[in-house]
Amino acid sequence: MENDVLANGNAALAAVASAPPVRLNDHIAESLKLEHQLMRVPFEHLKKSMRMSNRTVEKEMNAVMTGVAEAA
Repeated sequence: MENDVLANGNAALAAVASAPPVRLNDHIAESLKLEHQLMRVPFEHLKKSMRMSNRTVEKEMNAVMTGVAEAA
């Protein structure tokens, strides 16, 4: 593997000069990945609690509907 050398013979500067620049989009993408991982657990907890609440409401509605049907 050959080292890149600038015209003045400085290989260290050649390595720095040939390094790809850090793009803002890459930084944002990494930030969003981290944010997604940190938000996943609270979001899953919210979905779980919403499902439990929905099931409770459905059971209560079925009980009310059954009571109304028996009363009629």
